[in-house]
Amino acid sequence: NVIDLDRSLPSDPGKDLAEFLTVLRSRTFKRTGSSAKADAPTRVFLEEYGAQLPRNLGNLALHWGAFILLSLFHHVKKWKPDDPVFERRLQFYSNEFEDVVSGRLPGTA
Repeated sequence: NVIDLDRSLPSDPGKDLAEFLTVLRSRTFKRTGSSAKADAPTRVFLEEYGAQLPRNLGNLALHWGAFILLSLFHHVKKWKPDDPVFERRLQFYSNEFEDVVSGRLPGTA
């Protein structure tokens, strides 16, 4: 189970799921240079969660896309001309967003 008491208030569970998955995948990318190591945990988490509470996944893509964009904007805000990994991170967030909005949830293929 995931229990998130940060900013605790009644809301769509998909929002917390999306935040968790965005952080899982973006931190994996930042630490390893690839999101590949997050694919299996993403897939297993979504399969298990969806088996128990499928109704909570209804708005997941909407919230996940929003969190990816928020992360992208935060990344762009911190841009420096000499940042050697800026383009790779930009491509990562773009790919993640494209997957979400096209219905291919990252790590689930």
